[in-house]
Amino acid sequence: MALFDEYFEILAEHLGGASIDQIKVIVVLVACYPASLGLRFIRIPELRHLYNIALSLFIFLGIFDLIDAVRILCVNSLVVYLIMLYVKNHWGPRLAFIFLLAHMSMSHIYRQLYAISVTQYDATGPEMVIVIKLTSFAYCLFDGQQLNLKEVEQEFDEHAPESSFQSRQISSTERKIDESIDIAQYTPRQLKKAIPVNKFPSLLEYFGFIFYFPSILVGPAIEFEDYRQWAASSGEFENAPNDLGLKQAVSKLWFGLFLIAMSFAFGSRYQISWTLSDEYKKLSLIDRIWFVQMACSCARFRFYIVWLMSEGSMILSGLGYNGNDGRGNIKFDRVVNIDVFGYETADNPRALIQAWNCQTDKWLKNYVYLRVSPPGQRPTFYTTLITFAICAIWHGFYPGYYFTFLSAALLVTCHRSWLFSQAIVNYICLPFILLNLPDCLYVWKLNAFYGHATMFLVFGFFFVFSGPKLCKWIITNVSEIDDKSDELVGGELIGDDTVVDKLEELVDEMVADDKERKKVQ
Repeated sequence: MALFDEYFEILAEHLGGASIDQIKVIVVLVACYPASLGLRFIRIPELRHLYNIALSLFIFLGIFDLIDAVRILCVNSLVVYLIMLYVKNHWGPRLAFIFLLAHMSMSHIYRQLYAISVTQYDATGPEMVIVIKLTSFAYCLFDGQQLNLKEVEQEFDEHAPESSFQSRQISSTERKIDESIDIAQYTPRQLKKAIPVNKFPSLLEYFGFIFYFPSILVGPAIEFEDYRQWAASSGEFENAPNDLGLKQAVSKLWFGLFLIAMSFAFGSRYQISWTLSDEYKKLSLIDRIWFVQMACSCARFRFYIVWLMSEGSMILSGLGYNGNDGRGNIKFDRVVNIDVFGYETADNPRALIQAWNCQTDKWLKNYVYLRVSPPGQRPTFYTTLITFAICAIWHGFYPGYYFTFLSAALLVTCHRSWLFSQAIVNYICLPFILLNLPDCLYVWKLNAFYGHATMFLVFGFFFVFSGPKLCKWIITNVSEIDDKSDELVGGELIGDDTVVDKLEELVDEMVADDKERKKVQ
């Protein structure tokens, strides 16, 4: 039995409707705020690492009694560390990725076989976060090796003129790339996040990164190079201002607490599980659809709450600092994982995806989608397929996840307006909560499959009545279509020129055939 369990049980009884683990997560996220402030006053990197490790171990062992989580994180981290230490070619990050994905799949299958409740916090949560952190670490380390990137310290003259930059600091760090390397084949992000070869982390620094406590429970995942520079107050954090970001952090906390209150007010009234009841079946179709809209909106609150509160504590620790905007204002948006207003007002799938689980979306784009693309070529259909597969496996193996992803791909193609996007996305996200195949199909059936019916009607109207013209329009606007069609995994162009050329020829033939038919008639 973990520490304080009796107090959490009493709290759960008084609140009602919330599980003990859910209450623990919220309490820990709130407690991380003052704990994160402590990191601001610790200036020695080694002490920051130890502080992170100690608090994370206390959270897992003292609060959640999750020794399995500690074991999984340690084993995964050590295996990846050894792989990257001894495998210096492109197989290093690939082996790390395969191992991590296989191990996480076993965890998902175990959770599914033993029917662990979604309200119970177990080791799969932090493991999903660590998979993102370790795979990105492996690829960034490989990039640094390929670039022969080194970080050197520049010494400045203490007696330089008072107006010069050098007079304000004695030393600074600079990242240098081998001049013989063609950097054109690397994206700006790769160059920025690559880990210098002379900065291979010690085990203390490495586990400080793994057990960075503000994001250990629910994310968002962070890049190793961001953590290293933050811990050492170097690089982008070398001249970070004294502003704590208190206003931004507290606003995240208050917004999270407000959503908790909203959950208690409306969550019990709109539970998705009620869609499986006989009472729901007796409602009219319009009332069923309305209930789905409200229930799915309330279900999103729990994601908003934990991501917002986690982001706030990360801002207080200093890791949220992201330089200045064009007007000289300090930005604290390095670890943004959810844009609530952007998501709720999105009028197209692209905006929805950009606002939801932002750091995971960046991981899929930068460490899956772009990494499996052929060198020097545009990403292919197989690139997209692999990315979707990785995304699905990362979430787990419940059929509901795959129903949601496949339906989302359809939504990306035929979105039209805010009302259309919001109504359909709530419909297609039902399986994401229900998970089980029979339950997903049952509730969709009770709602007359209105989401799929609407999307297929949109397809049918355009392809039956304006097929050739629409296809011709798609070809002439292919760049815009590509931007919209692959936003689930990143903003790169899918397909290659040969595919587009063949499609263009096919459309020309369709248009010609259509004209011939009209002449005959």
